[in-house]
Amino acid sequence: MKKPFIKFCGFQRARDVQTASRLPVDALGFVLVPGRRRSVPRSRLPELVRHLSKGQAAIGVLQNPSWDEVKSWLETALLSGIQLHGEEPVELLQKIKSARPGLHLTKVFHMQDSLPEPGKLEAYQPWADAILLDTAAGNIKGGTGKRFDWRLIPAWKEACHQLNLPCWVAGGLDENNVTELITRYRPDGIDVSGGIEIDQHKDSAKMRLFLERVKKAYATSS
Repeated sequence: MKKPFIKFCGFQRARDVQTASRLPVDALGFVLVPGRRRSVPRSRLPELVRHLSKGQAAIGVLQNPSWDEVKSWLETALLSGIQLHGEEPVELLQKIKSARPGLHLTKVFHMQDSLPEPGKLEAYQPWADAILLDTAAGNIKGGTGKRFDWRLIPAWKEACHQLNLPCWVAGGLDENNVTELITRYRPDGIDVSGGIEIDQHKDSAKMRLFLERVKKAYATSS
């Protein structure tokens, strides 16, 4: 089994970014949505991004932004990608990709639907680089700390793979359930935030334990 792409998300403190920069993590995420618990002020983002190690991607998490908002964040810090967590139209992804061809775009779908929507996925396919399945709770999309019904994963994964799109999973992941996720569903990527925290702050021991569980799970599933 190929090792999944691993993204740690929701960083707010430089010390936590520095810790994660020394770990085998592919990307670190920064919540740029106003009013969320893990939101990063614009003034602090450049400092946080500077602490990433070479090869790690800095991902800005946005929800229903305008093109001007996206452009403004890209001018604020050196971001490797944007993760779109709302009901963003295809036209926005097209505009972003046309302006910044090398920028990685992740489109999030929230698992309130019982079946995949291949037509919708197909519309995003030319512009999205990955699809992320996450949990929604009312108007709160992502960052809920809850897992969705994983039995939905195979149908979504198949629909993604038919379009040559990686299928990533988020929502309520931690060191206690990531082994089950990998061995049973084999996602192409894993995105975790609250599951590597203690008292609402990133914890170095939990980050390392999570990675150990991931490594062991994909090694035994190969």
